[in-house]
Amino acid sequence: MREEADKIINYTSNDFIIGVLDIGAKFGIHPSFRKIKNLAKYYLIDADSEETEHLKDIYSQSENVFVFNEFMDSEEKCIEFFHYTHPGGHSAFKPDNSQIYWSKLRPGTSDILGSVNMRSITLDDFVLRNNILADFIKIDVEGKEPEVLIGSKSTLPRILGIRCEILLNSLYENCEPSFSRIDLFLRKNGFVFLGFDSEASNSRVAFSDIYIEKNYGQLIGLDGLWVKPPEEIILRNQLQSICKYAIFCLLNGVQDLAIYVLQKSCQKYGTLNSQLNKLGFSNDLAPRRMVDFIEQEIAFILFSLRDRPRYSANYLAEIFETMFDKPWVKPGEYFRRYPLT
Repeated sequence: MREEADKIINYTSNDFIIGVLDIGAKFGIHPSFRKIKNLAKYYLIDADSEETEHLKDIYSQSENVFVFNEFMDSEEKCIEFFHYTHPGGHSAFKPDNSQIYWSKLRPGTSDILGSVNMRSITLDDFVLRNNILADFIKIDVEGKEPEVLIGSKSTLPRILGIRCEILLNSLYENCEPSFSRIDLFLRKNGFVFLGFDSEASNSRVAFSDIYIEKNYGQLIGLDGLWVKPPEEIILRNQLQSICKYAIFCLLNGVQDLAIYVLQKSCQKYGTLNSQLNKLGFSNDLAPRRMVDFIEQEIAFILFSLRDRPRYSANYLAEIFETMFDKPWVKPGEYFRRYPLT
């Protein structure tokens, strides 16, 4: 039986804007977060000054994208930042050229063209200095990911989801593989590990060109996903946190967790639309956009399951109507309700 919320929280429309901290924002907004361009403020941070000037030009007309030239670390100190032949490889570490990643998969990209001295800053100090409210963090800084997280202890309590590059095998001098260190730190700070993002071909190096299995060679690194425990989010009774949490999961391929949290929340507190109505946000732009985005994403998932034997039309309709308090699409109606635009 559905339980109603014990109390109404005084939100403002700004609470429904997602804050995305992107540390190591080479080449712009990460593909996993581009779909929420109308729902988010992006804080793009990179240590490469040439790259940040380029990004400022690219996003000069975007009022919700902010670009910063900073080097993130566990503490404030002077560091040497090495410029590689491939600009995507710039790092505070020198390459370990004995690794087959450099010799076989990326030959010629690890040559060091020069370096600059920079003063680092912690993520906590950066967030405080710029008055940033963040919900998601993405980190890709060529080996310095653990240090960035260590410098974010005060920021992490607010964060709902983290996408972080991890090294499973060493690439750099004086830099150990980072997964166990990152996972242990995040678990101690209230997160649970969900899994790895899909294994990109540029993360795996073959020892020879003869293989037939998918799991060939040496896996170097890929992105890991961490979130706050789902039951903690549900118990908060905060509509904006539930919606943002579900969106992080939907954007990062964890559809089942998004649906789990939405179902449990709606069973406990009412449909997303009814909760918006209670808060007085039924027509307010930011909350309305957020719920509409979730509806469209969930509708796509359910529609994609329509012809599979275990998913009856009634079952899919029940899931949808529990979340959105509106009827599920009739046969032939889906693309009229959700146009391909």
